[in-house]
This record gives sequence, structure tokens and C-alpha cells, in this order.
Amino acid sequence: MPEGLSTLEAQEFNLIRETLIQTNGGIRRAAASLGLTPQSLLRRLQKWPELREIVDAEKNS
Repeated sequence: MPEGLSTLEAQEFNLIRETLIQTNGGIRRAAASLGLTPQSLLRRLQKWPELREIVDAEKNS
């Protein structure tokens, strides 16, 4: 998890991370599960590159 996150940001980061793992990196399924549009989820992935690594790793496994 990135350093310097507020409590709310840390919770959001962890929720997105867990959802991406559960959906095997599926952006559309993760976004739907989180109540977001895929575009909104992609913006968060740009904000936190660590999450993008999860998507890439799940797709390659």
C-alpha cells in the first residue's frame, strides 16, 4: 500500500485491491462489484500503479 494515505484512501485502496484479486484482474467485473464504472476504476488504477500491477499479474497467471 502506498505511504501517506488517509484512512479513507487506505480503505478504498484495500477494497479495490481485494476486489481485483477476487475478479482475477477483471476491470469490468471489479467495477460492477464496487458500484463504479470501468472508467472510474481505471482512473483509480492510474492514481495507484500498485493496483495496476495486480491487474497485469492476474492476467498473466
